[in-house]
Amino acid sequence: MKLKDGLEQMIPLIQKIRFRELNFSYDEEVDVIYIRVGERKKATRTDDSHYPVLYRYSKEDLIGITIIDYSKK
Repeated sequence: MKLKDGLEQMIPLIQKIRFRELNFSYDEEVDVIYIRVGERKKATRTDDSHYPVLYRYSKEDLIGITIIDYSKK
């Protein structure tokens, strides 16, 4: 899957969380972007069906998005 496809699939999720705080961080050493939604919470599940974009959930709430190999896409 291309990164563009994964980002397009993120739009509906981001629209749902638009009024919540987003925290972005980039780890250049491993080329990964981490996006945290709201306060830190422990993930109860991860959806990797759109790899290299991973969605992390706490129960049914989206709490984070991870984009792997960001600069290579």
